[in-house]
Amino acid sequence: MEHSVHEHHEANEALLALLQVEDPVSEEWGGKLEELVTAVNHHADEEERTLLNDARENVSDERRAELGQACREARAQYLDGHASPMAPWPGSSLNEP
Repeated sequence: MEHSVHEHHEANEALLALLQVEDPVSEEWGGKLEELVTAVNHHADEEERTLLNDARENVSDERRAELGQACREARAQYLDGHASPMAPWPGSSLNEP
């Protein structure tokens, strides 16, 4: 658990560092983005190998199916109440005809 918290902190720090770069086409921004992607991918990979493998081994197929359905329903409900993740950013020039 402590290791996971540390990895979340690393990803948060990488995101904050990226957000502080003013020029999104600069080499600095690209480097900070790469650091964020590396931190998130490392954490996701580790969770998939540990947490999800444990769930596959210790949770019945029926229960995993129930959890999967609950996640799909919660995601659909969330997305129904929010803008599409592919929608243009409010105020961007992409919103103009």
